[in-house]
Amino acid sequence: MAKVKVRGKGSVYKMERGKSRGKCRKWQLRAEVDGEFEGDEGYVKTRVFHGTYSEAQDAKDEFVAAIERGEVRRERGMLFPAYAEAWLAERAAKVAYDTLQKNRCHIVCANMHLSKARIEEIRPGRTWMRCTRPSETARALQAGPCPEPTCATYP
Repeated sequence: MAKVKVRGKGSVYKMERGKSRGKCRKWQLRAEVDGEFEGDEGYVKTRVFHGTYSEAQDAKDEFVAAIERGEVRRERGMLFPAYAEAWLAERAAKVAYDTLQKNRCHIVCANMHLSKARIEEIRPGRTWMRCTRPSETARALQAGPCPEPTCATYP
């Protein structure tokens, strides 16, 4: 994974309004990241942290270090196949071999429909991702929006 440069040291913002810094237990860690390629302006990477202010400061330092090591990937602008491969690589250490193979098969099927889709363009919407037979898929596409939030479509 590519290493990136963080501008400054990062920052910690309080997320619970009306509470003092001593009482607040929800923080947003922010780091400004330089563009990854020429012509690409920088962006802000954030993460939510639960704990005290001192713990949030330590977590912010670790968050910035993880970004600079390249462990925190940029998802905006990423195409579905690249995101899926990164997800599979991350998942390989967590699940059994058979589960990983099943996930790989699902990714291959999803790539047929979403190979040119950017991650931010994929939205909940239709049931066709859950259908197994072509006739079911056709009916699902005609039915309209999906009531289940786990389905996805590409506009």
